[in-house]
Amino acid sequence: MEQNKENPLQGTIFDDYDTIIFDLDNTLWDCYLLDGSATYAFKTAPPYRLAMPSVVVDVNGSIIRLQQGARMLIEKLDEANKNLGIVSAGELDNKPQEAQPSILLLKKFDLYKYFNYDVIVSKLAIEDKSQYVKPSGKTLFIDDNKEYTDAVNALGKVDVLWRRAFGNWDELLVQKSARLNLGFMK
Repeated sequence: MEQNKENPLQGTIFDDYDTIIFDLDNTLWDCYLLDGSATYAFKTAPPYRLAMPSVVVDVNGSIIRLQQGARMLIEKLDEANKNLGIVSAGELDNKPQEAQPSILLLKKFDLYKYFNYDVIVSKLAIEDKSQYVKPSGKTLFIDDNKEYTDAVNALGKVDVLWRRAFGNWDELLVQKSARLNLGFMK
């Protein structure tokens, strides 16, 4: 696909959306303890060290890895002037929003600057998450948890995309009619 300089997302599933709202854990990044078991960002501990452009290590050696294509997607969404937001579970008690591990990780990955819409990290029950996902123009919500996408979808205010329905993020940067089966979008 030849890149359109005015709209780098022309022909992709993101072209029609004004706002894209992401979950974080298992959606944009994956977190692992030293033993290799999966964990969540709120269970990691600062200070964080950038080991590679897409890998951050916490003070205990836990690894947080951006998923393949996530950085490029976020940069292209920003370049196309999309509103980017976050609604993610995993808040630590008694910590202000800017001190939450997820926010610190976004900053360490140098991605926080791209999010210009709601950035919400809290202790979210399924029904609460659906209340926090608010439309701004035509809006798409992306989450790895099917219960969350189903709850948001049930409100009928935004489109949803289940993160586990596709492989790498760069698959979504191809033309809609190319290789991607969009039957998983509601």
